[in-house]
Amino acid sequence: MEMIMRFNDSSDDVEIITKNESGNILGKLVNIKECANELVKVCSIDFDNLEINNLDGNLLYFNRKSKTENYIIRFPERKIKCTYDSKGYSIVHPNTIFKLEVDSASKRYQNIQAYCYKEYKGIKTELYLYPFPNMLGSNSICTGTISRDATDPMIAILNVIEGNYTHSTTACKKYKKTLDFFKAIKKEFPYEVLEKNGMSLGALIKK
Repeated sequence: MEMIMRFNDSSDDVEIITKNESGNILGKLVNIKECANELVKVCSIDFDNLEINNLDGNLLYFNRKSKTENYIIRFPERKIKCTYDSKGYSIVHPNTIFKLEVDSASKRYQNIQAYCYKEYKGIKTELYLYPFPNMLGSNSICTGTISRDATDPMIAILNVIEGNYTHSTTACKKYKKTLDFFKAIKKEFPYEVLEKNGMSLGALIKK
């Protein structure tokens, strides 16, 4: 079998074109995770450590080891809806990079880390502390009772940031109270309140 994989910097999908032994040519679009699975099948190799870098798309990095899959995803600024103290809020979520650690067998995430950025510059992108409530140590998000299903990592992220926030304080020095913070980011996000993390995207990938 022959295989061609075509990447496009305007999409996270990968176009796969295969030619079988009969000469038939087939084409399909898959996501980066399915692309990795296709490589495993065609090469007939059980990869112990597979890495894919795609610094021009939103799925920036994928690494699969025997029991764990790691995803680094760029999540540009956008409006989201969430709840706090039984009340709904429409807020501006800042430019963020998420790192997901997923159990390969159960497809459930074990940890989600979050880092903000002001300007995207590839591996040189400077990272800042994620200022939202529900933060734990080591840049990890407290997800509470939210589903840990990570069959689709992007949906897993949306479920977390658009869920119910339970912590009354944030990781933002200027707006410590969650209610004050949500009011401040109702129409736009004030990037000047972000604190430097001391790490770049390149360092996060190598971590």
